[in-house]
This record gives sequence, structure tokens and C-alpha cells, in this order.
Amino acid sequence: MKKYILFFLMINLFTGCDYFNTYSLKNKSGQILLVEVVVNDKYIDSKNIKESMMYNLRSNKIISLDTINYKLKLSLDSDEEFMFGGATNGYPLLDRYDQITIYKEDSLVFYGNQYIIQNLYTNSKQDHTEVLNIY
Repeated sequence: MKKYILFFLMINLFTGCDYFNTYSLKNKSGQILLVEVVVNDKYIDSKNIKESMMYNLRSNKIISLDTINYKLKLSLDSDEEFMFGGATNGYPLLDRYDQITIYKEDSLVFYGNQYIIQNLYTNSKQDHTEVLNIY
């Protein structure tokens, strides 16, 4: 009996109940979007600027990288996501980007600073994987 109790306790110890909340933007337009972001300087490592600017980016389609002004331009294919932020067991930290601008065929589709993005998240369902769809 002691073996079963010990086994049960060990299983509970190694399987946590942690959940990861994410907030991202998804391209649902069917076209390629141009995303321009300004990274908050508190997230920049002065010894490794390029890598700290591209932290957690899934897109390999970087168009330009301005390491002086911390600006990044990339293309976002259809059904591709751009991650705003995430956190374990809490609200995602959404202050990584000071400004996000999205264009579709030279037309502005979305503009947001960290306060607008935080407000959009606050007014959403906050169901662990919140996605802002861009059409």
C-alpha cells in the first residue's frame, strides 16, 4: 500500500498544473502582411542586440533590422502568427514592443502600442491562447 501512495505522490509531484497564457496576432487575410515593430529597450541586451530583438520570433522572413532604433520589419504569411507575449500562471507581459504597425498592400491595417495591445487583451476572453485575427 505504501508503494502505491508513494507512486501517486511522485506522479503528482512531476506533473504540474501550470498553464501558459499567450497572446498573439494571426494573419487571416490570405495575403502577406508587413509587420513593423519597435522593441522596448529594456528587453535589449547591449552585448547581443540582434538576438534580443528577434527573441521568440517564429518568422524567418526578416526584411530589415535596425539595431540603433530597435526597429524590426518582417513579412507574415497567411495563417502565420506573431507573438505579443506570454506568461506561466498569469497575465502575459505585453510590454516587449513599444509599437506595432501592420500593412497589407501599402494600406495600414493595424496600429498598436503596448497600452492598446494590453487593453485589447484585457477586454478579451483571456482563455490561455488568445489570438487577435487580422483580416
